[in-house]
Amino acid sequence: MDRFADFILTPIALFSGRSLAVGIALSILGAALLLWLLTLVPAERRFLGPLRQIARALRVLRGKEIAPEAAFAEADSLFAATELAPAWRRYRSGIEFEHGQALSYSDPADFFALVHLPGHSYPKWSSTLAGVFLTIGLFFTFVGLSAALLQLGGDGHDSLSPEQLKRAVEGILAVSSVKFITSIAGILAYIFWSVVARQQSGAQTLAEEDLLREIRALSTYVAPEMILRRQLRLAESQNAQFGALLQLVVQGFDIGGRNVGNGRAGADNGDGGGRDGGGGKRERLASADGHVVAPCRPFAFGLTVTGNPEALGARVFRMCCGR
Repeated sequence: MDRFADFILTPIALFSGRSLAVGIALSILGAALLLWLLTLVPAERRFLGPLRQIARALRVLRGKEIAPEAAFAEADSLFAATELAPAWRRYRSGIEFEHGQALSYSDPADFFALVHLPGHSYPKWSSTLAGVFLTIGLFFTFVGLSAALLQLGGDGHDSLSPEQLKRAVEGILAVSSVKFITSIAGILAYIFWSVVARQQSGAQTLAEEDLLREIRALSTYVAPEMILRRQLRLAESQNAQFGALLQLVVQGFDIGGRNVGNGRAGADNGDGGGRDGGGGKRERLASADGHVVAPCRPFAFGLTVTGNPEALGARVFRMCCGR
């Protein structure tokens, strides 16, 4: 058991020097700086570069004042060679050209949001590294204090004389102040990574807003409420037309029935042949006011709602009743 304890405590006892504590503190700060320069800065450039480049190209394209179809054709070529091509294709499928305008039925923010773009998560790594470096600084502080306390306790078997105890306390007080330098380094690294994460998030937001602004400028956005309003107007117009048509049909039956009853009632009741001919006599029905109305055949659509109502009514009656 003593050997196992010595195996664990021996590495801790090595962290008792002042120079070692200062070296660890400088290593923490240097590692944070190198990790940012070699890893996160390239990742930020790879992500923001296409966004800013396409936004500038769209701004130049918008200044050409060309037809919407041609503008979107050039925009297709701009997005084709980038990682934003899938998002652009989904947004492009909702564009409609009408009366020389490009109408968009969806907001590009639904397709070009940061959470949908590849490589957007590097600010989260910066936030994670802030906590990691703070923990490392605190860890080495406690390791250094443990090493100083081990020196104070000796080997754990022999008691210290008053003179030895005095020197040990003076030594631990002198060394402890140096041990906290690793905690200070960890706190500085935490502040650094927090600022970096905030700057990266802000740069992403600005690049996204710039790109969305240029994409929105290419078309006219049609809100869902406007689509519903347009459909409501079409439904009201159709209802009005069907109502007018129904009124004309009713007028046609009334006018046609009166004409048949007044003009041909005697002939139809007398010889029974007439137009039907050869025993094919058609039954006549008498209405409550004495008019004779022929049984109607199925109504044939295809009428227009314009014109003289009386003439159109007579025409409707003839189409329905064979007169």
